[in-house]
Amino acid sequence: MKQSLAIVIPAKNEQKTIGVVIDSIKHQCPDAFVIVVNDCSDDDTQEILAGYDVCVLNHVESRGAWRATQTGLLHAYNTGFDLAISMDADGQHLATQIVKLLDSMALNPEVDFIVGSCVERGTLFKKIAWRLFRTIGGIQIADLTSGFRAYNRAAMAILTSEQACLLEYQDVGVLLMLKSAGLKYKEVEVEINERVDGESRIFSSWLKIAFYMLSTVIISLAKAAPENRSKLIKRLK
Repeated sequence: MKQSLAIVIPAKNEQKTIGVVIDSIKHQCPDAFVIVVNDCSDDDTQEILAGYDVCVLNHVESRGAWRATQTGLLHAYNTGFDLAISMDADGQHLATQIVKLLDSMALNPEVDFIVGSCVERGTLFKKIAWRLFRTIGGIQIADLTSGFRAYNRAAMAILTSEQACLLEYQDVGVLLMLKSAGLKYKEVEVEINERVDGESRIFSSWLKIAFYMLSTVIISLAKAAPENRSKLIKRLK
């Protein structure tokens, strides 16, 4: 039986790319229900979205990419969709790669979520950070910051909970929350475009990087398995 699919796209000031992203999704996945969460854009994003047959949810104030993703996931969950795929509005995540996530879900029915991975995009700093977070959290995923993911209803339920609202980003903390709830995951290699416009929300400045590193380490330690915490402590001594 074919599972119903929603595609969730958080968008803030993406007037240059959002139309191309939607067109590509409509071409590759004509049966998918597209949900775009406009996170209080102050460019022409909202006007462009008005010209498309998609579900548009508007935040009255900017709440960040993760909260926008949650808004979309909650709508998908409450509407009864079996699967939800989260992807960026900046054109980095390719609609042609959606089938890889769906095929992996179909071939691994025991899995609750799939991460679309592209380790080639990682800078040296990112790879060092990924290795640190894998060590602390015990998550065996190469590309920890990829927002290109597929979730089943069990994963959607957890990610739209009040506890998940405390998270600042949609990467490591989200993965740890799902892992600690006993959900199973798999990683699949995908192709990702270079960023067309704008900059990384996390790695755009050293101050943001420092905040991200600190908050993620705290979350990772809090949710890490005891054996992983003890290993890290021994390494630090």
